[in-house]
Amino acid sequence: MHELLRHAADLEVDIVHCYLDGKRGCYRKGDGLILLDHGLTTAQVEFTLAHELAHVVYDDTSSTPRIERRADIFAAGLVIDTRAYRRAEWSHGCDAGTLAHELGTTKRAVESWRIWYEVRGRRLEAAGAIA
Repeated sequence: MHELLRHAADLEVDIVHCYLDGKRGCYRKGDGLILLDHGLTTAQVEFTLAHELAHVVYDDTSSTPRIERRADIFAAGLVIDTRAYRRAEWSHGCDAGTLAHELGTTKRAVESWRIWYEVRGRRLEAAGAIA
C-alpha cells in the first residue's frame, strides 16, 4: 500500500476517502483527486487505488468497458507479486477466490493478474525483470 501511496504522490494526485453511493472509486482528473469509498475493505482499497492510478497514468478521460478492464489489469500487476502468486497457487490450487484470500486481495485482482501475466508478466520474466 505504501508503494501505491508513493505513486500517487509522484503523480501529484491526492486521495480522499468518502461515501460514493455504490462506486468503489473514481478519478477526478480536473481536481487531481482519487476518491475511494469509505466502506471498502483493505484489499478493496488497495486494488481500487491501483485501478484509479491506472486512469491517471493512461490519462483517461472516459470510462468504457475496455478502459476499465485495462485499468484492472494494470492494477493487478501492481498489487500482486508474481512469487507470492506462485506460492499461493502451489499451496492452495487455482480457485481465484481462494487465491485472493491467501494473497490478501480481491478476486477481481486475481482474475486480472492472470491476464496481466499472460500479456506482460511472461515477457518480464524472460527478460529477467521479475523472478
